[in-house]
Formats: sequence, structure tokens, C-alpha cells
Amino acid sequence: MLGYNALTRANKRIVTKLNRFAHGLHAFCLHAFFVTGAKLSSTKRLAHASSDNLRLATRAS
Repeated sequence: MLGYNALTRANKRIVTKLNRFAHGLHAFCLHAFFVTGAKLSSTKRLAHASSDNLRLATRAS
């Protein structure tokens, strides 16, 4: 019984941390959308383009 209570308590702690992270991430994405007006898909393309540029820069040196 004590082991079950310990696992349940640890699980609740992990779920709380994950929930807090998810809410923070959601707020960050909404804030970015309201400030820039850009949808998340366009920022993904920008991130992908910058990683391609980084790969090209490392190959050139």
C-alpha cells in the first residue's frame, strides 16, 4: 500500500509539471501569434530554413 501511494504521488507530480509546461507552451504560441500574426506553420518553415543554412555553413568550413 505504501508503494502504491508513493507511485501515485510521484505520478501526480509528473503530470502537474507536464501540465504546467503544456500551458506555458500554449501561452507562448498564442503570444507569438498575437504579436506577429504569423501562424505556427510559417515559423516551422523558418526554423527549418535556418537549420538548412546552418548545415550549409558547416559544410563550407
